[in-house]
Amino acid sequence: MELRTNGFLLGKWTVFPLEGRLKNGDEVQRIQPKSMDVLVVLAEAKEAVVSRETLLNEVWQGRAVSDEPLTRCIGEIRRALGDTSKSSQYIHTVPKRGYQLLQKVIPLDVEEDTRENHHDPSEAGGSVNWRAISAIGIGLLTISTLLGLAFLNREDVAAFSPPDWSIVVLPFDDVSQDGAHGYMSDGVADEVTNLLSRVNGLRVTSRSSAVAVKRQGIDIPAIARKLNVAYVLEGSVRTSGDRIRISANLVDTRSDTRIWSEDFYRELKDVFAIQDEIARSVSDALKIVLTSSTPVSLQTDPAAYTLFLQARELHQQPAGSDYQRAFDLYEAALAIDPNYTPAWVWLAALYDDTQNSSDWSATEARNLARRAVDRALKISPEDPLALGMSSLLSLSENRDLARSASEMQTALKLEPNNPILMRWSVNILLALARFDEAVQVGEQLYDQDPVGTISRINLALTYVMAGEFEKAIPLCRIVISESDSGGGPCLSALVLGLAYSGRGEAAVDALLSSESSRLTARLSPRAFFAAGAIDKYEESLEALIARYEAGDRNLASAIARSYAFAGNDELAIAWLTKAVENGGTLIAPGLSYYRSLETNPQYLNLLEQTGNSAAQLESIEFVVRDRALDLID
Repeated sequence: MELRTNGFLLGKWTVFPLEGRLKNGDEVQRIQPKSMDVLVVLAEAKEAVVSRETLLNEVWQGRAVSDEPLTRCIGEIRRALGDTSKSSQYIHTVPKRGYQLLQKVIPLDVEEDTRENHHDPSEAGGSVNWRAISAIGIGLLTISTLLGLAFLNREDVAAFSPPDWSIVVLPFDDVSQDGAHGYMSDGVADEVTNLLSRVNGLRVTSRSSAVAVKRQGIDIPAIARKLNVAYVLEGSVRTSGDRIRISANLVDTRSDTRIWSEDFYRELKDVFAIQDEIARSVSDALKIVLTSSTPVSLQTDPAAYTLFLQARELHQQPAGSDYQRAFDLYEAALAIDPNYTPAWVWLAALYDDTQNSSDWSATEARNLARRAVDRALKISPEDPLALGMSSLLSLSENRDLARSASEMQTALKLEPNNPILMRWSVNILLALARFDEAVQVGEQLYDQDPVGTISRINLALTYVMAGEFEKAIPLCRIVISESDSGGGPCLSALVLGLAYSGRGEAAVDALLSSESSRLTARLSPRAFFAAGAIDKYEESLEALIARYEAGDRNLASAIARSYAFAGNDELAIAWLTKAVENGGTLIAPGLSYYRSLETNPQYLNLLEQTGNSAAQLESIEFVVRDRALDLID
């Protein structure tokens, strides 16, 4: 774990696994995530022989059907290191046994990592001017702070000065006897996080970063520096029958001292009261003057709450059949308490999340989501998340931008610091063609979630749509290097960033690593055109159109964007018109995909007809404001 997190020296190379990067002086090599995983497994074995079977099990978890993927990875590592099988200096093939490293592996300590791990702005082919400027005046952040990758040196440690009212709630440990109640311990930490995020003036780190640093196994001072927080709340949960024991500790990271601690041992039905008490005690310990009533949890039947938390656990990390299991658990919770608003909201979100990976069509999924969120609003008309979810559906159902903006505005007035609402608000800003604001909000969210995956993926996609490709590329590379599944949305953003910034061959190379045939089909025409491979561009575009004609109507926008990228305005507008008629596509002045069309009268007319002209969008009022960030200078 330490080698993967901190990096290591291997001969003349410095290896940074989290970045997928190897450095030798001024020379930098990057390798694919699976290849880096193979190298780390070999490094962890030091100079011992590692069998092919062990490598396949460790890296592919037994999913590889042959040795071919491993052979490709070994080849890529050797090329990066300047090694060959005939003249090996780094990797030795042991016939009929496996592989071993020939160089001594030296773990990087904090000081070495700081010295080596400076990001070169020229990497990824261009200038990288990372900004984190909020609408309320956040100062510039260094690249290492924004990416959350570089550790601090001794001078930095001495100068560690996080915002006074800043906190991260780490996932609570499940210490139940059978260790099978992680959903409850995670649920308690999540709800406390939600309650604290509603305290005006308190900067709360997002859940995904809290989970990420917890998994790294680093100590509290290191967590504090990595997340730039003054306080860390940690705890444990033990359940037994209808009893629950929750222990919580609040640590001031600047002095590494515990300033509050308490154990709660009560009936399971009292879990809501315990969560409220923890949030109130933290506010008191931080001497925060509450400007409104103390936030409280929405209560329900303990059995319904247990099922809801189990569903949320699967929903947050869905994989195949887990989708259906999550549906079943949400519905089971609602069968016990049909008026539990959060279950209706997250059931709607699950329908929306699965519209492209389920047995029903996108339209059917949106209809089911709308039915669920309308039920939530009937029960709780002013529930912020229900309003936010309704806003997203209004945007995707019929492009009702005025209604969507109004609903999200109401939600933000109720909970201005809610990170989920802030994240959803970026979609509204993009639809309103307010790209600079969308980027600013995305960067604010990144500051609150510096090592989480969701904020980085969303920011990378926002950069691409705003046309800030040079910022998207290095961010995507980091996410992909940490991914076990090829990078997903960030791979798409990387390919587009490279293609639109004129690095066609690199875009094609990145696309070849995709495990998704649909992603490859959508992006191949633009990647090949950028690389100057016109024959392959035409061939892949014909294949994309064939998929559309076979029934995949959501591909119309990808076809339109491909034609626009190639400068064929007439066909681009024809296919964009089809995409608009099919519904669900983003069309707005300034959107990077269609900037080449912005002087075309037909395109301007289409914007007007769909209510997306600059004047029409400017008439819609929508303001995003995050009071918690007022504390950051």
